[in-house]
Amino acid sequence: MRCSLARRVASTVAAEAALLGQAWTRDLFTAFCGWDRLRRERGDMPRHVRRHAAFFAVVDRNCASAAEVTQARLIELHGAEGLRRCFQAVAFLADRLALAWDPDAVGAATERRRVEATIATAGEEPWGRDLDVYGRYLAEGGKLAPKTARMYVAAAAALLRASGVERVSELTQRHLARHLRRSRGRRNNLLSFLSWVTGASGQGFDPGRARQTAPKKREKATLKRAALLLDRLGSVTSRREHLALLTATTGVLHGVPLSDVLALRRNNVPGDGLAKTIGFSVSGEILPSLTEEFRRAATASCAFVFPGRNGLQPLSASAVVHHLRKVHTRE
Repeated sequence: MRCSLARRVASTVAAEAALLGQAWTRDLFTAFCGWDRLRRERGDMPRHVRRHAAFFAVVDRNCASAAEVTQARLIELHGAEGLRRCFQAVAFLADRLALAWDPDAVGAATERRRVEATIATAGEEPWGRDLDVYGRYLAEGGKLAPKTARMYVAAAAALLRASGVERVSELTQRHLARHLRRSRGRRNNLLSFLSWVTGASGQGFDPGRARQTAPKKREKATLKRAALLLDRLGSVTSRREHLALLTATTGVLHGVPLSDVLALRRNNVPGDGLAKTIGFSVSGEILPSLTEEFRRAATASCAFVFPGRNGLQPLSASAVVHHLRKVHTRE
């Protein structure tokens, strides 16, 4: 049976390689299929070979030489989702072609596409052109983080859609107040848009004051969430779920954003697991209760303590949320 499967896989590799038009892509694809880090899928390896062949075929059609294969080109050709699905091929190309890889570039490209999608969806709305102009305004200078720009554009679109106006200039304080009563969480993401509208039309807006949680109540909620996460941290067996819980637990206990936790590199965590300053926006030592957990997480052969699937960038926030939901669902 094993010999039969090996023959089918070899036949599939040869057939798919023959469809590639350039010798250098055929050589890369064949080398990838024999790569010692390629996961061997029991019983269904031929299908996985064909899926990866489709990935290389796109490269073959759009790149004249291996020198043209860069991270930016791969993002352009496959998008963030395509790179996620074929993470093994991505890791192979990065290793074999020594690609310079920016961990933030894929996420930034994803956020920019989401902004474009939001603006495109609003294209049929009377205020769609105004939203497009606002999106271009946010992009000027390139200083705003792509994720922030995406949240700002989404918040502006939600306000305009809920208000029922045809132009941005028709927005009033009443529209804003009614929207914030229903979606108070959007207040901060609307401040930039309101400032932009004021500059364009001269009409001022009062977004009100952000609702503040009493310090003692906030501390109690934090401790309760931390205790719950710590309890579940010791019970999961899946490595992915363990990493997701560890990132969430670290962020809650240290009071730092999830993005800072995910960006933590192995050289921030000494081999003995007793971390000193760990590169967070708030400096400090990893709590003793997490020392052993960090020692376990930092053993991966990756620059990041919490590596993503391709090993070239950290685990994404969406992946953390996905695994946390799986853990919570089982409780």
